[in-house]
Amino acid sequence: MLDRVREAIFSTLAPWLDGAAVLDLFAGSGAMSIEALSRGAAHAVLVERDPKVRAVCAANLAELGIEERAELRGGDALSASERAGGPFDVVFVDAPFPMVTDAKLRPLVLDAVRAVTAESLADEGVLVLHVPVGVLRERDLEGLESRERVYGGQAIWYVQRGE
Repeated sequence: MLDRVREAIFSTLAPWLDGAAVLDLFAGSGAMSIEALSRGAAHAVLVERDPKVRAVCAANLAELGIEERAELRGGDALSASERAGGPFDVVFVDAPFPMVTDAKLRPLVLDAVRAVTAESLADEGVLVLHVPVGVLRERDLEGLESRERVYGGQAIWYVQRGE
């Protein structure tokens, strides 16, 4: 994710971050959770399946001395068991782009977005979904409050529970 996109996301998330519980699905290097923790979040759960990438994430957390404020999980980010432990004030979903561009895999990601919003997101929490521009439409998130922000070829969807 480009630095300017990440900065825009965190400017938007400022009201949610103080003391927040964060869930970071498809955590990668942990950059999003690390940024959230540096901006006032209290705790983060990071889910990253790939052992090599997870090791990089663990090293990043340790290098910054924030590993005690983070829980790193090694399972499938789409699994309900890996999303347990909420409610979360902020949830990041940054699935690999091939997953969300593949018509057969995209419904799995969207099902996880719906499930985590219903089951793990705090009542006033926000889920941040990162996808390529044009992959999703509002109807894909029907029943949820959502708004899209576009940054070049990247779309950031802010999702909350529907009325």
